[in-house]
Amino acid sequence: MKKIICIAFLLFNCSNAISDNKKTHGLGVPLTSNEMNAISKIKEMVLEFIGKSRTIEPPFSFTAILNIDSTDVTLLPYYDFDTAIFYKDPSPEKILESLVVSNDLYFAISKDGCLEYSMLAKRKEDAWILSRFSENWGDIIKWFPERLREADSKDFKIFRVGGVEYFLYYKKGKPIYSTNIGKEISEEILCETILESINRAVENKKYLDSLGMNF
Repeated sequence: MKKIICIAFLLFNCSNAISDNKKTHGLGVPLTSNEMNAISKIKEMVLEFIGKSRTIEPPFSFTAILNIDSTDVTLLPYYDFDTAIFYKDPSPEKILESLVVSNDLYFAISKDGCLEYSMLAKRKEDAWILSRFSENWGDIIKWFPERLREADSKDFKIFRVGGVEYFLYYKKGKPIYSTNIGKEISEEILCETILESINRAVENKKYLDSLGMNF
């Protein structure tokens, strides 16, 4: 039976730096029907792929997803970055205003109390598809539990812009941004990085348009 467990607890519990043995009593809440449906549809997609490719060894991600019923699933606080909002008046303060709750579903999956992988489910017309899978996500973000312990609260956000995944949390009343490998970035530097990324995309589009290559 899939269940969603408190993400902050999950991250703390899976960190090698934290050795407490807290239990999850009272922390579990059921997944919504929408989230359950997304997971079910992704499993169906995986089964269909494997059925059509019997001679091909399925990748780890597909094998893991087929076994997702025996794991703990938690929904991560995932946000989209609205470049249009940011680009109207780019500034460090505008970063927060540009974060909007995503329609995509970002799941973290743990087994035997240890965070194993994450996957992003994206809505495509009437179906859910697997958009991204990170096999060793637990190892990648092993720095995060300690940072979250030192934060003002256990509230945080994850967003992706320019192909980079960022974590946002608060410390001493100020927003702290880190890449998913734990590198902290100031608001000012992140603002410049995002602006450069958008400008690059705009220039690339202009160039492709000039060649008549519209995507």
